Amino acid sequence: NIPWEILWGPDDKLWMTDGPLITRWDPLTDQVDTLLQRTYGNGLGMALHPDFPATPIVIAVFDKSAYYSNGDTCEVARFTYDAVNDVLTDETLLFKYWHAGEHAGGRVLFDTTGNVLLTTGDFFMYGPDTLFSNSGKTLRFATDGSVPADNPRADRTWTWGHRNPQGLTMLPNGAIVNSEHGQLGFTNEINLLQRNEDHGY
Repeated sequence: NIPWEILWGPDDKLWMTDGPLITRWDPLTDQVDTLLQRTYGNGLGMALHPDFPATPIVIAVFDKSAYYSNGDTCEVARFTYDAVNDVLTDETLLFKYWHAGEHAGGRVLFDTTGNVLLTTGDFFMYGPDTLFSNSGKTLRFATDGSVPADNPRADRTWTWGHRNPQGLTMLPNGAIVNSEHGQLGFTNEINLLQRNEDHGY
């Protein structure tokens, strides 16, 4: 109904977040399987572990509301893919972050070290530069939610100063770039993301 993330999996199928669901479409049979059905939330970003399915970890972000512009809280969760039963199990809430309206960020990507990158939207608040401040960020964390030792800050921050970054990808050389929505369409950006950079919201 409302697919947000669409990934080409190593099984040659499309994995999707779709409202409270995570589904998978087989282009050969046109069959859609439901791998996860939560009781609430709107799915945003999702990433499969680089060694998937040998390491059967899936990271996904869900806004707690039925549609992300209606809420202010996103949940970042880890799942285990059960290949025998073809479902996602063991949902573990890693942490939450807050957002304003549709400025939720929510794109997820594994980096070359096996850690996870996540974009968050600007929150339009004044005060210290934290997860609750007015600076959109790229967060970086381990698959258990902990902060990697080489992160520049203890709150999972990797880069900051972004305005609603909703695109995130890795180039063939391992470099990470994002795309972010500018104010009124005049300052849209594509940024090369490097550790501890302020991108000047």
